[in-house]
Amino acid sequence: MIEVELQDVVVRVTTDDAPDPNREELRVVLLREREGLRLLPIWIGRFEGDLLALQNAGQAPPRRVMADLMARLLEVTGARVDRVGISAPRDKTFYATISTRVGGKPQEIDARPSDALNLAARIGRRSSWRRTS
Repeated sequence: MIEVELQDVVVRVTTDDAPDPNREELRVVLLREREGLRLLPIWIGRFEGDLLALQNAGQAPPRRVMADLMARLLEVTGARVDRVGISAPRDKTFYATISTRVGGKPQEIDARPSDALNLAARIGRRSSWRRTS
């Protein structure tokens, strides 16, 4: 595992005449290696990217969002997030797991990277990236 931290969320602007109108709506999350200089870019949706960018800048959205609800549910149930992991892409798609501890028992929850990163940003957990050979 390589520990990473959120460096930035950027907007990808297309310069070609791509037929996909949603392409310009995507955000790219830049995860920086904690003990190095490498960056891991992950494309996520506009809404999730904007929420992550707001959180990273210390700002809050006008209304609470799903990641806020997840964080609050974890708090009231006594569950704890140990780590958020992003796996190497399979078929050009990244996957995430949220490692939790509930009543002392470890649990792994599959998630979209954008949801896992938004939750980690709200509860102050580091993320890691699992590279497969």
